[in-house]
Amino acid sequence: MILFERAPADALSTATPEDRLAAVHAFTTRCRAYAVAEIARRGAAGRATDEWESYLRFTDHTLKELEDGTLDHWFVEKS
Repeated sequence: MILFERAPADALSTATPEDRLAAVHAFTTRCRAYAVAEIARRGAAGRATDEWESYLRFTDHTLKELEDGTLDHWFVEKS
């Protein structure tokens, strides 16, 4: 499965758990920034933001668990 067009074929298998965690954290942080901006755009346009606010809460919870180690076991390759 190609996860990124320019990534070497073995990139996932050679990534350390720390690399994997860092990549997911960076992506989730970008998702959070997008949600904050979308809430602002929709709010300024008088549109509903409930779904985006819910997504933001979920994303914040995910970041908390990534940062406190709750999800560390997700990033270890199981044999």
